[in-house]
Amino acid sequence: MSSVCNFVRDALEVEEFFVELHGHFFLVMVKVTANSNIVLTRRYNRHTDEWRECAQLQVDNTEEFCHVVPCSPHLYVFMNSDVHRYDPIQDKWEQRTPRRTIPVLCTAVPMGTEIFCTDMSFSKTMVYATVSDSWETLQSWPNPRNLLISYKPYLFVLENQLHLWIEPDNHAMIRNTGTQEEVGGLALAYDRSTDAWRDLRATLPVCTIRCTAFGSMCSVARMYMPCLQAYGEDMITSNL
Repeated sequence: MSSVCNFVRDALEVEEFFVELHGHFFLVMVKVTANSNIVLTRRYNRHTDEWRECAQLQVDNTEEFCHVVPCSPHLYVFMNSDVHRYDPIQDKWEQRTPRRTIPVLCTAVPMGTEIFCTDMSFSKTMVYATVSDSWETLQSWPNPRNLLISYKPYLFVLENQLHLWIEPDNHAMIRNTGTQEEVGGLALAYDRSTDAWRDLRATLPVCTIRCTAFGSMCSVARMYMPCLQAYGEDMITSNL
């Protein structure tokens, strides 16, 4: 795969998101300058092994937190005060309805035609309906044990159900409460019919080393699974 130029000149910060949409790779680079956020998008053509420049988006504010979410058939860019949608067919950006109750977005994940979001403390959770361009507030986790979150919660979808991973801050809890009990990571599942989160009570180890991944790589990895499966079937047939 050919390389892509990294636009970092005059940038205070650059975030890069490598995502897949409809079998195509997109590299979205969010360049934070002193006066604005500039979103640079490149689309990869695997037949020519070239990256094509897409329409550029400039937002007249400076925000540190940004998330790029592929939700068929568009790409969505979520900032703290703005939401923008990219149409790859028309090569065009358009502004959508921003959320109002989550000041700082921490994690977002698509499921069907909806995008679920929450903040750093998992105290506010919302879902964005891409078809109607509307937001709905969901119930957040009541946190019955008053656990402190170590870094960031992480939303993910498993078997068409929304889940959330939380890593408790054991050091802060020991320092603040004096308790010596360490709590492992928590996995929660969301029930849309009851608007409630359920602790899966999974036996997870206490995390002593934190590994952080920026952006989303899972969607790209899944794109190759059918190819690997087909290749494996051909190998089995040839050995019969």
